Amino acid sequence: MWGRYIAHFENAYYRDMFGQMKKISKTPQKERTPVLSRSVQQLVSNNKFELESASWEIDPGFVYVGDGMSVEKSVAKDGPYATTNLKSDAIQLNLKAPTDFMLEADYEIDLRATHAERAVLFVRGFNRYQEQTFATSTENHEFFVSDFIEEAKAQTCDVETRSTVRVRLRRKVTLNSKFVRVVSYMGNKGKMKVNELSLYTM
Repeated sequence: MWGRYIAHFENAYYRDMFGQMKKISKTPQKERTPVLSRSVQQLVSNNKFELESASWEIDPGFVYVGDGMSVEKSVAKDGPYATTNLKSDAIQLNLKAPTDFMLEADYEIDLRATHAERAVLFVRGFNRYQEQTFATSTENHEFFVSDFIEEAKAQTCDVETRSTVRVRLRRKVTLNSKFVRVVSYMGNKGKMKVNELSLYTM
């Protein structure tokens, strides 16, 4: 009906939409489902690693395994805290005031070889796209192995610290930067696997 054009809706769309409009108009106001002022949006590209390492910066020594990202050890062997980093693409927010977001992380951590006070998850803010290092960050939110242990204890009755635990961490973070990255630090002791990393609008 629109002639030659780059895009169009099929007739079935109009019939369906018109039917929905008629249904809404006939439904009493008090019975209508409230419409959210804005939808919740997931901001991290490839947050479940379905595209393997696409959209993530990975240090040497990092190995893609199965549905998540896991590493046995880092190439760097100069100390017990040598790390392999997993960095998301920069997320452009252009915030002009502090704004709340929800961070979700699904990790498998070998507690036998991971120090509880080790920071393993970060959300870092930056004001320049070209400068996205820890030194140039405008804000840095840290989450430790102990945070995952506490979450695991809250979800289960018993956490054996000499085994591998899988836990989903959910935390609110307040950001006020132009760009942010979600960063996971993978130690060179034991095995750690990240199944999902997400940052949601609230």
